[in-house]
Amino acid sequence: MEQRLEFARAHFHWTVNDWSQVVWMDKSLFELGKPVTQKRVWQTPEQKLDLDSMAVNHQSGRQLLMIWGAICGPIQSKLIIIPPRQRREVYFIDNVYKPGLLPFMDKLVEVGVAVNCEELTLMEDGAPIHTSLASQQWHEDHQIQKFAWPPSSPDLNPIENLWYKMNFVITNLFNPKMMDKLRKAIYIVWDTMPFNHLEALLVSMPARMQMVVDKNRALF
Repeated sequence: MEQRLEFARAHFHWTVNDWSQVVWMDKSLFELGKPVTQKRVWQTPEQKLDLDSMAVNHQSGRQLLMIWGAICGPIQSKLIIIPPRQRREVYFIDNVYKPGLLPFMDKLVEVGVAVNCEELTLMEDGAPIHTSLASQQWHEDHQIQKFAWPPSSPDLNPIENLWYKMNFVITNLFNPKMMDKLRKAIYIVWDTMPFNHLEALLVSMPARMQMVVDKNRALF
């Protein structure tokens, strides 16, 4: 809670324009045939889910896809489906950072969001794949600035709302019954996400900081 409050206070006076230079990236699991819920699992950094254990589970019959994406204001990265058994930190640089994050940050510079990548700030959670020595070195080599993100704070990350909306649309509009249909639906919904929805997520950031500060006042 203290880290959340410190983060909110440090960014309390940030404007929407300030937040427009933050790159929000995240991973999400999409399960075939699973109804949409907003269930959360709270964990300490030491209790992070083993991503390999979230691959297709043949014993239980669960079929899962792990995806990665990033947004910066109303602009989206390309969507990446992370292969099963290649979800640990040793693969993350080649599977996500190089083909997904780096081209996206270059694109943001090209369209004028920032003069260079150093003006952008990356938000990624404290999962081991993001904090490994190899990942840290990769960020340093590419001069990527990162937030000191507070733990247990998915509510402060607007891309979490995007995952929920995608899951809702996929379930109710496509209702895929096969994995190839689920994969296709994920790409379609991501690529056609309304501009105004992405813009609304950006505009919500000052209110998210206000929420944390107000909640702390109520407690004390």
